[in-house]
Amino acid sequence: MEFFEKDLIPFSKLRNEKFYRILNELRHEHPALWHSYPAPTLCFINEDEYVLAYVRSTSGSYIYVILNLSNKPRPCRLLRDVSGKEIFTGKRINIKAGSELTLEPWEYLVIVH
Repeated sequence: MEFFEKDLIPFSKLRNEKFYRILNELRHEHPALWHSYPAPTLCFINEDEYVLAYVRSTSGSYIYVILNLSNKPRPCRLLRDVSGKEIFTGKRINIKAGSELTLEPWEYLVIVH
């Protein structure tokens, strides 16, 4: 192949295509994920060894990410209210601060508010 020759890579029938397409669209459409001014803030919203939960926000735009990083179901208590639309299922999510949420092994939620 020549140095400047375009190499066409077939991107059809990819196993996780929908997952990455949704994340890529979110990255381009949601201000909390942009590199902008004022810079978005990142705040951890739980205290747990196996579940990572955080919010990234800027100018009234919020992205909540909750990840079970283990191979077992894990309960989690969030330190703040979380509400919005889960981007992979389209379901409305409302979690009150202090209430218990149980995540299945490797389960994740990405919530847009």
